Amino acid sequence: MILEEVELFSRPYLCVFDNKNWVPVSWGKVKNDSVIFKNMGRDIVYLPMIFTGREYKAIANPFCLTKDGIVKPIVSYKGRAQSIKLFDKYPPRLTGNADTTNTIQKTDVYELFYWDLKWISLGKKTAADAKRDLEMVGFDFKKKLFLENTQGRDFLFYKSVPVGTLFMLHDCSQGKEERIFTIENGEQIWW
Repeated sequence: MILEEVELFSRPYLCVFDNKNWVPVSWGKVKNDSVIFKNMGRDIVYLPMIFTGREYKAIANPFCLTKDGIVKPIVSYKGRAQSIKLFDKYPPRLTGNADTTNTIQKTDVYELFYWDLKWISLGKKTAADAKRDLEMVGFDFKKKLFLENTQGRDFLFYKSVPVGTLFMLHDCSQGKEERIFTIENGEQIWW
């Protein structure tokens, strides 16, 4: 954490993502060369920020406080990339009033972002782009791997995204809900 910046501005805050923005839920105290936050919930992704007088500004990478109380940093490995397929922009609901716009819709335009002290776009795509994008992969066994377990569902395919980072998928066509996620073993893990 950049403690010089913390001292120049105001106190540090822990923020969580509220389906649109990072919002403060707790503030900490600077002690020696550390910031101390108390009474934190677990299995939650937090982002340390400061308020500059006009806006909140990230001062470190996001992290997850695991169920076991371990701090797990979420760091983008820019030198490493992975290919991913996305079926949802928001976690599927178990209730009967699920918003169908939370699954990938064939005609909608989506924009994928990753976090690196701010949201950075990885480009806009539609589900129709997935087949064309898979053709560019070049290896038949890899194409087959990405088409397995789709069960006829529409999905987005991104050939080269950073490993280890935090993502957000925005539906540019409709819907309002957005949720942050990581990719672990090829699956979206929602936070």
